[in-house]
Amino acid sequence: MPVVIGTVTLVIPVSTLFVSARAFARTYFHPKHHAEDWLSYLAWVGLVAYTGILIPASREGLSQHQRDVTVAQFVNITYYINILSCIYAPTTLAAKLSVLLQIKRIFTTGARDRVYWAIVVSIAANSLFYTAECSIHVFSCWPRERILDPRVPGHCLYNVEDGVIERVFLANVGPGTANFFSDVFALALPAWAIWKLQMPVRRKLEEAYAVFGVGALACVVGAAGLYLRIRSALDEDFAWLATQSQLLM
Repeated sequence: MPVVIGTVTLVIPVSTLFVSARAFARTYFHPKHHAEDWLSYLAWVGLVAYTGILIPASREGLSQHQRDVTVAQFVNITYYINILSCIYAPTTLAAKLSVLLQIKRIFTTGARDRVYWAIVVSIAANSLFYTAECSIHVFSCWPRERILDPRVPGHCLYNVEDGVIERVFLANVGPGTANFFSDVFALALPAWAIWKLQMPVRRKLEEAYAVFGVGALACVVGAAGLYLRIRSALDEDFAWLATQSQLLM
């Protein structure tokens, strides 16, 4: 629980500072907001909502070892994880579209080259994937009360008799894999665009390393998150490992 609170205490002020700086610059220095600006604000709102739910979920037992969690707590934990996943998908989509649209605006002004079409395809693929992921989590069981109580009449995308491993792989590992590779692709796009510019090789390397230095952190976090998603599906200490993966998401 202290790690959860510490992470939230760090992430929210830092993200608020940078989003506020962006809003201030767009308002007073470049008074024109583009789609990527509004998407970054939307991603920040989603982040606040995500962390706001993560704290009560951790108090419910998400931050404890599985052996210390009661059956009633575990049912509530799975419901909290479903809500977090419903928030995560549109929040991540907004953040990634903000980055991709900004890359498109910087590197493809009036050009319809391979970089342009790679960005367009990436925007379309991310939009389709995260919309589908959000829909899967929202309608994983209908009515949604069936997530908490399998005795409620209705239908689920997975069998209620399935174990934790099957459910976690369906809900987390697959999306985590796609999320990691989309991070890598988003990192490679500006580096590719920089390399195509007409400038000395040394300058290209300097610019490319600057891009990789900033963007590589997202890939490292995504890889660590994917590793923890897989572990949480295979390890019996689900609540403890799921907390770590939720923090990295």
